[in-house]
Amino acid sequence: SLVDKGAAISGELLDAVFVDYDNDGDLDIAVTREGDTNVLLENQTDDANFLKVRMVREGEAAALVDVVGARVELWNSDASAILARREIGVARGHGGIEPMWAHFGGVTPSSTYTVRIVWPGGDEVSQQVIPASVSTTIGSTTIAQMLSVTQEDQTRARVVRWREVSSVDDE
Repeated sequence: SLVDKGAAISGELLDAVFVDYDNDGDLDIAVTREGDTNVLLENQTDDANFLKVRMVREGEAAALVDVVGARVELWNSDASAILARREIGVARGHGGIEPMWAHFGGVTPSSTYTVRIVWPGGDEVSQQVIPASVSTTIGSTTIAQMLSVTQEDQTRARVVRWREVSSVDDE
């Protein structure tokens, strides 16, 4: 059972984001407050039942932002039932920035799952994974139970079409 330890935060709260700040597998809470003073609430639960999925585009024109809009789905091993879905975004609320990878809790580290990614632009890739058997190294830090999926940059242009629906003069 969960016990409320009474984490008290004072001041005007603007936003809160769930993020595994310390890479231990459980989600912490980063709170943005008025006046640019932020608070990190560390989740001290000891739980290894997670999988993280990181998308990487490679190529001359690739950038971190190239994964924004990707959809990551976690399926059972034979891909017959979807278990969870995450979408990768940049920012939301007032100052809150979501991680650039997907976090799935409640998985069994020794079980097999299918990860399906729909990249911005529509390309799809599926891959089977056993969470306990994967890790990703970023710089000098190795993150357990993180799957990295790489896509070669296609250097496609994204096209956005705008149209006016009403004008200010019409109101």
